[in-house]
Amino acid sequence: MAFFHLQGLKHFVVLRRQKYMRIPSKNKRRRKFLKEVYENQRFDIAAIPKELEYRIDNSKEQKIKEYDFFISHSSADFVEVQNMIKALNHDKKNVYCDWINDTDYLKRHLVGNSTKAVIEKRLEQSKNVLFVRSENSLKSNWVRYELNYFYSLGKKIFEISKENVIKGRYGYKVLSDLWFYDENYNNMNLF
Repeated sequence: MAFFHLQGLKHFVVLRRQKYMRIPSKNKRRRKFLKEVYENQRFDIAAIPKELEYRIDNSKEQKIKEYDFFISHSSADFVEVQNMIKALNHDKKNVYCDWINDTDYLKRHLVGNSTKAVIEKRLEQSKNVLFVRSENSLKSNWVRYELNYFYSLGKKIFEISKENVIKGRYGYKVLSDLWFYDENYNNMNLF
């Protein structure tokens, strides 16, 4: 059922390599293709963020997604962020983190206007932002942009310090200072 659903969404589904792979065909050429070529095919799509932007706009599954928290952080703090996400998921919170949820589409070497549009749409789908305060995140233009955009939506921004995450204290509080605020955040140099 999952195979047909993915095919219906125009995904190229790849079989997993198994010791005794069952090939659903009696045609010898088809079996050879499935066993030797199909399972090893890979595609490199250049316009990946643009494709995700299109899917978010046009796919029912993408439109109905909703997140409790959008994690705004520096990628340099990825280990701490992973631990925090595990704790939040354990508390039954649905969390969005770009390099986890959209890992197939959002690539560092393909950053552009479509990436910015995807991040904005994911921010709109989120109820709150959880800002991970660290030395790295305070310097990040992307973090400042995300916080400014979310602030313009009028939704709550929470913060947690990287030190608390390291110590296993996952309590967060409402962000009190607006250190990030910039009226011209749309003109920030992000890429």
